[in-house]
Amino acid sequence: MISSNTSLLRITQATEYGFAEVKLLYQRAFTNEERRDPADLDQLLEQPGFSFYLVNHYTWPAGFLAVWQFPDFVFIEHMAVSEQFRNRKIGAAALQQLVAMNELPVVLESEQPFGETPVSRLAFYKRQGFQVIDENYLQPPYRKENEPLPMVLMSNHPYSAEEASMVAAAIKAKVYPSFQ
Repeated sequence: MISSNTSLLRITQATEYGFAEVKLLYQRAFTNEERRDPADLDQLLEQPGFSFYLVNHYTWPAGFLAVWQFPDFVFIEHMAVSEQFRNRKIGAAALQQLVAMNELPVVLESEQPFGETPVSRLAFYKRQGFQVIDENYLQPPYRKENEPLPMVLMSNHPYSAEEASMVAAAIKAKVYPSFQ
């Protein structure tokens, strides 16, 4: 069930309501290896096919979704809910709303299920109707000095191994920097 108290607001400019909160949460929620340099987020808004969605709970900024539109699927690069709003089903409501807004399959990355938090996060996505489509996915690094991160690729749509490989290649080509 989608919560009527939670809504998504698309941010199109760095000066818009909620963007400062998004940047702060982005830095708190993800390690340097898991995210871009926060100074690059303003330019990201100008990228074709990219959107930031502010997650509002009532009128309070509660989280965000960083989303890429592809011809055949939608990719969630990052999703986070502020610490004070966690465990209120806000993340589930935001994810359900994003899925409802899109007729295309939704794809996302999650950590390998080693440790309490990654196992819990994977279970959360599964409760929202997502399934692992590539359990050996490597997230490309955001910085030249970093290594790829072992992750799982998930979707709310079943993909064959060949299709999942094509989805992963499309994500890597469009979303992540190339250091060649």
